[in-house]
Amino acid sequence: MICSTSPHHHYWGDGATLPFSHGTAHDLKYCPSGTVTGGGALAIGTSVYESSFWGNGWPARAVNNSGDHPEVRANAVCKD
Repeated sequence: MICSTSPHHHYWGDGATLPFSHGTAHDLKYCPSGTVTGGGALAIGTSVYESSFWGNGWPARAVNNSGDHPEVRANAVCKD
């Protein structure tokens, strides 16, 4: 995670459910233009394979290696 010294807030994406059999899914949460300072990802029942700064948001991508329907969720950190 990248942090700044100014006040900031965490904003979570809506999340995405991964389909069966090595299906992939992504979630993306945006900040107002010029305010993204960092972010991260949360994967429930699977592993994240990408989580990085992109434009004015933070994407999270995961692949399903199980027989369940795991979830991936992005988190963007935005300056006030």
